[in-house]
Parts: sequence; structure tokens; C-alpha cells
Amino acid sequence: MLFAQLASIQGNLLIVQLGELTNLFPNMSFPNSGPEETWLSENSVKPVLDTIPYDAKTQKLVPVAPYISGDNVISVQVSPLTKDELEEVKAQEILTFAKAVQIHLDSMAKERDFFSIEDAISYALSSDSFWAAEARAAVNARDAAWKVYYTLVDGLRDGVEAPSVEDFIEWLPKVDWPA
Repeated sequence: MLFAQLASIQGNLLIVQLGELTNLFPNMSFPNSGPEETWLSENSVKPVLDTIPYDAKTQKLVPVAPYISGDNVISVQVSPLTKDELEEVKAQEILTFAKAVQIHLDSMAKERDFFSIEDAISYALSSDSFWAAEARAAVNARDAAWKVYYTLVDGLRDGVEAPSVEDFIEWLPKVDWPA
């Protein structure tokens, strides 16, 4: 972890030196948990924060020269994502929902001892009417789930805020398996 040694020069608090504690204070040893707050305060040392709150959907953290902000020394600043970065975030978000649909469908098929939704659907032309009916139920659920997905994707591309993945999964239809 990076630390900053500070000094007050003509009433201004300045960063004098940056480094690991063992480099800043080579003749001292420190416990694995690090020094206590009182020692840090007495020696004008503060940890350097390399993360601060930001919205990962629209912003990023950019490394900068460490600066003093209130009681903290910070080595990053929040910057807006570029247009290309925003598009990549949106693409990853859409992919996350697609994966959720597939996992949802596969898990329902596995509850009926199929390996996946594709496995269940593969029985559509079975000569056994029960297996064919299960396949038809799987096809109906698959089609309905992907319609929900594509409706969401259209909304996301139009600027609608994304739901949580958990909420989205609740919107997905269940397979209406034959009895």
C-alpha cells in the first residue's frame, strides 16, 4: 500500500514523499495489520487512496498525481467514459442479460433432467408423445424468454435504465411442463 508523508509549509499541507512504509521509514518495522492511526497522525503519514466512489456505468477512475482532499490523499480522479467506452459498457450489460436468459432456461431444463434447454428442445420430433410435449413446452418458454430479452435490449438502446439481473430473471417466463 502506498503512503504519503505530509509536511506543513507556511501553513499549507503538502505531500513531501510517497512510498511504501518500509521505504519511507526504513529503520522501522510495522505489524502486518499496518501502523496504528495514532502513529500515522504523529508522523504526518496518510494512506493514499486509489479508489473513490464513482458510477461505473458512466464514469471511470483515472490515475493522477496524488493530491490532498480533506483528510485523504487520493491518487485518482473521476472522469466521464468516452463514447466508445459507454458503448462497451452497454454491450457488456446486454451480454449479462443474455447470459441470464440462457442460465435461466438451462436451469429449468435441468430440473426435468435435461442437460440444457437445447437438450430438452431436441426431443421435439420424438416419437414419444410425452417427450415431444416436453420439448414443445421448452420451445415455448425459450421463445417467450428471448422475446422478453429483446424487449429489454430495445429499451436499453433507447436509454431505459436497466433493471437488476435478479429483477429481470423474475420477469422471465417459466416452462409450463406437461403433467
